[in-house]
Amino acid sequence: MAAIIILGIFLAPIIALPVVGAVDETANMATIQGEVNDADGVKLPNVKVIAEGTTNKSLSYEKITDKNGNFNLNVQPGEYLIHAEKAGGVGSVYYHIEDIEVKDGDNKTLHITLQEHPSSIGGVVSFNGAPLSDVSVRVSDDTDQSWVATSSRDGKYTISNIPSGRYTIEFSKKGYETKERSLELLPMGYTNLDVEMERSRLPVSNGFIPGYDLAHSFMIIGLGLAITTLVVALLIQHWVRKRPEQLSEDEEELEA
Repeated sequence: MAAIIILGIFLAPIIALPVVGAVDETANMATIQGEVNDADGVKLPNVKVIAEGTTNKSLSYEKITDKNGNFNLNVQPGEYLIHAEKAGGVGSVYYHIEDIEVKDGDNKTLHITLQEHPSSIGGVVSFNGAPLSDVSVRVSDDTDQSWVATSSRDGKYTISNIPSGRYTIEFSKKGYETKERSLELLPMGYTNLDVEMERSRLPVSNGFIPGYDLAHSFMIIGLGLAITTLVVALLIQHWVRKRPEQLSEDEEELEA
């Protein structure tokens, strides 16, 4: 009998452990729930809602909103970064980021409004390695919506608040060749784009003679003047050689 009692004393804590653990795990959970809307208040389904621990990086929970834009996350107590995102049109992504803290047994309700977080682009424009000022930088999309900036004295430019998506970036200045780049601008991102400009060549139509540039127009005119001068010189030389004969004939006529 004594042996049974002693065995029971040793086994009792081991048998009780799973029960205690189950009770503690339930007591330590909290709830983060809510709804996701757009800027007009329309509830959004299929939005990814992520809760990531800020003090405990190993904590991460994720849910997709239902057809009514609702979500429900069971999480451990702690501090979290709530991150919600949904893809929009033309490559746009709409975001919401919020810091919250939940304690044991908490039931937090969030009302999330998704807004697009724009992009920005900047860099340095140069020529022969030196900063180039007064360069027009134009960012445009397929709908001809555009954002424009001008490079400063140190060649720098910055354009902010551009919706994410694919764009054409154009660099132009009088006397320089226009440069174009195509880029995908990401939400909440900064894109650095440096450009080296080149001197432009004169168009064919800018010369004195149609169909030739300025340099070739001067060459043709110079060649024409040289030929004309040579012809005139030959005519004068021929006339001078003939002149004594003409003078003799004139004198004979006068004597007769």
